Amino acid sequence: MTVGICTAEYNKRFDEKDNLKVPDKDCMDDSAMVGKIAFGVNYGEKKADTVQAEENALQSFEDGLYRIFLDNDELCGLDTNIILTEQSVITFVRLTMLSGRLW
Repeated sequence: MTVGICTAEYNKRFDEKDNLKVPDKDCMDDSAMVGKIAFGVNYGEKKADTVQAEENALQSFEDGLYRIFLDNDELCGLDTNIILTEQSVITFVRLTMLSGRLW
């Protein structure tokens, strides 16, 4: 479901790419809290395919490229049953491979 929402937003920005939106101060403050301030412009050349994006998200989860936490507890498998409430907090953490040398 999350992937579907994200691809729909991505495709919406694709359709509106000629409409540059300058973020206001509140929007920039909110974006700064999550670590990225952007103009919302989609510079890609084609729309996202939701089915392909879902397959990619599942494969990336299985490969350990990101982790999902529900209220400070890591969700370790695709078959994990969860119960969401209005107060539930879901956190996605994308892991980044670092390159460099070991000394």
